[in-house]
This record gives sequence, C-alpha cells and structure tokens, in this order.
Amino acid sequence: PKVDGEPKPIYQSFRNDRVCCRWLARTTKIFRNDSSDQYKLSQWFKVELNGEELRLRLELRASSSGTGHRMSTFSASGGRGKVLVIFLGGGLPQSFPSLEVKIAVGRGKRRVWKGPQTARLEGAKTRFELDGAEWDLKGARDDDGNHHLPVVVELSTRAA
Repeated sequence: PKVDGEPKPIYQSFRNDRVCCRWLARTTKIFRNDSSDQYKLSQWFKVELNGEELRLRLELRASSSGTGHRMSTFSASGGRGKVLVIFLGGGLPQSFPSLEVKIAVGRGKRRVWKGPQTARLEGAKTRFELDGAEWDLKGARDDDGNHHLPVVVELSTRAA
C-alpha cells in the first residue's frame, strides 16, 4: 500500500501497560473534491507494551455514503471517516487478555476523544475500530495550509 512518504508515527510509553501513538497524517490529496481515495495508511511502526513488541499501522477509512464503489471515498463522505488500528504479524500476543483502545483526532479545541473500548482480537482478526465512532476528519485538520491531521491512539492492557 502506498503511504505517500508519510512520517512514521511516534509513540511514548507512560507505564509498562500504557502507550500513546501519535500520527501527523498528510491529508491534502485525500480530501480534494475529485479524490477517489477510500483510505490512507501510516507507515508501520513498533511499540512496546507489557514487555511485548507490537508492530502497528494506523488507517484512516472513509465512511460509506451509499452502496456503490465510489460512495466510499473521502470526497463522497464529506471528509467523514474512521480510524483503525492494524496489528501486523498475527494480531495481539496471547499474553494480552484484552486491550483498551482510545482514539482522538484533531488538535486543541478540535481534538475529539472517543473510547475507551475493549479490543478483543480473537482468531485471525488483526484490525480494530471503535464501535460507532466516526469523525469529521476533514474538519479536524490543521489550518496551516499543509492540512495535517493529528491522530492519537492510546493503548493499555488490563487484567481479564
């Protein structure tokens, strides 16, 4: 998948069981009126959580505004969409009974947090999105002319 020279997300560990990932997504192209983009991916990156190394990728996914192929683009959705957390390499380690996920987009007064929700990635499931969470991604962008979209994902483990 093409990531358009995106900078890698950065992360900060607060405790052994909590990590915060930040991605400054370049969104100039995906929100143009003639855009046919349905998603945007971050580069993959590693985080350490509970002594385990996880390989992650973040995804912005356009909300569907109909049933046709062209109805699931950022331009058709008016810039609305979801944030997904992708766990590379087979999902979560078995040592994780569950994972709390909290996601925010925007900066300052535009930052909107949603969650936390518990991610249970059973079987082959390797993606997680917050149930019912949709953002005005286009409206949450920076006004600096570069139209960067700050995305923050907080992950924390907890006992079953």
